[in-house]
Amino acid sequence: MLKHFCLTAAAIAVVAVPAFAAGTCGTQPFPPEFKTASELNAMPVDAARKTVLDSYHNVKTYQASLKSYRDCLLQMTKADQDEMAAAKAKADQSTIDAINQRIADRQGDYDKTIDAEQKVATDFNTLHTAHCTRDTDAKICPQPKKK
Repeated sequence: MLKHFCLTAAAIAVVAVPAFAAGTCGTQPFPPEFKTASELNAMPVDAARKTVLDSYHNVKTYQASLKSYRDCLLQMTKADQDEMAAAKAKADQSTIDAINQRIADRQGDYDKTIDAEQKVATDFNTLHTAHCTRDTDAKICPQPKKK
């Protein structure tokens, strides 16, 4: 699994650098999809456990791709802010307006990644909680400490 993660991170890095150079960060990474609680409960416990673990790794890979995408958005915004300083020095209002619009659009894209990541976390937590209603493996479903 570590090999898969490293390969994914390397692929993201290779894609992110040229994308930044070209002036775009590409599209927002696609979130992983999860089984429903009823689909998970229809599986044998061992198969469901594997599904939950695979889903966990998919969430971590997704979060890594979001980090690269967000880093690209931030780098582009920094470049726009530098360009903004030059435009302000020249009092070029049309350029200032265009830069402000790009920054606002990019902020909207960034905010969408936050919403998507929160949804993925909620969906995974729902899946994990559903699985833990019938799995007693303490590594997957730790039990709360009793007082």
